Amino acid sequence: MTRHDLKVGAYALVAVVLLGFVVGKAAAPPSQDLIATSTPPAFGGDARADGGGPTVDGIPGWVDLYVNDYQNLLDDAAEAALRADLIELYDQTGIEITVLTISEMIAYGHAGTIEELATKTFNAWGIGNAQRNDGVLVLVSRFDRAMRSEVGAGFGTRL
Repeated sequence: MTRHDLKVGAYALVAVVLLGFVVGKAAAPPSQDLIATSTPPAFGGDARADGGGPTVDGIPGWVDLYVNDYQNLLDDAAEAALRADLIELYDQTGIEITVLTISEMIAYGHAGTIEELATKTFNAWGIGNAQRNDGVLVLVSRFDRAMRSEVGAGFGTRL
């Protein structure tokens, strides 16, 4: 392993641990006042007229390249700090890590596993460099109490 590999692994680990902590802390059973009344907008701002919702084939939309915290699991300061760390990682290594939090998979019409949704979202969003296939998606589904880190095949066994 090179220093570069260790640094990328460390950033990914920090993001996963931070989100795991937040999800564990915020994973109260859903009640009507906690469930989001709307879902995130579609890719790049192509939201439906009714305020958002699932996009084509049940893929959540994105607004920000680095952090899409649709469940507000991170306070503003934590979100800004995480975004700054992910931007710094990209500037130093060229590797994109994207964080996505959703209420539950069924809100996007997905009744399968979180692995399937993460892979589908990772590929649809085109995370990472296309030639190197080195992006990372950290997906947190709050009320499913599930989390998945989807890593591009370009990493091989380095992470």
